[in-house]
Amino acid sequence: MWSEIGKTVRKAMGEWGAVARFTVCVLVLTFAVVAVLWVSALHSAVANIG
Repeated sequence: MWSEIGKTVRKAMGEWGAVARFTVCVLVLTFAVVAVLWVSALHSAVANIG
C-alpha cells in the first residue's frame, strides 16, 4: 500500500514538475514579448516626439 502511494506521489510530482517548467517557460516568453513590444513602442513614441 505504501509503495503504491509513493509511486503515485512520485508520478504526480514528476507531472507537476513538468507543468511548473512549462508555466515558467510560458511566463518568460510572455514577459520577453511584452518587453520587446514595450521597448519598440517607446522607441516609436520617442521618434514621433523628436
